[in-house]
Amino acid sequence: MTGVELPLAVLAGIVVGLGLFVAVLALVGMPPRAPGKPSVFRRRQVSSRVTTVRLAWGIGAGILTLVGTRWVIAAVAIGLLAAFWDRIAGSDAVERVGIARLEAMASWTESLRDTIAAVERVMKGFAAEANQFSDFGRFLIEGVGTFAAFLLLAAKGLFLFDEVFELAIDE
Repeated sequence: MTGVELPLAVLAGIVVGLGLFVAVLALVGMPPRAPGKPSVFRRRQVSSRVTTVRLAWGIGAGILTLVGTRWVIAAVAIGLLAAFWDRIAGSDAVERVGIARLEAMASWTESLRDTIAAVERVMKGFAAEANQFSDFGRFLIEGVGTFAAFLLLAAKGLFLFDEVFELAIDE
């Protein structure tokens, strides 16, 4: 292949691949969207001032890259990256949800530590009481202590599941 045929062949392959994807999507269909969920393609309401500032940052970054490297492709790429950074990296709302999730996990971990310390104290208490009984009584008392420890830790695990599920619903 010559120098011109290879890029054209790659472009033709991309077009054919996208055409097949759209054809399969048209045959299979998409699942219906929930009534309250907005469309993915719906434009967000962004003020013209914010858009102008983003474009200015993108143009400035592109020009600086072009002057510094004299690479047109790199300048265009850096300019687009700077202009659309909020859409690429996520917005403040996504960051706030992530921080809230992290704080919930930290809180749960501290609570789990306290629960484990309480379980340890319960187990020591059962072991101290078990010394007063016969072998079978000691076995029963230690079993009750182990079961109580299991119930405390299982309840803590269910609490974590409930908290994470609530955070997922809030998004």
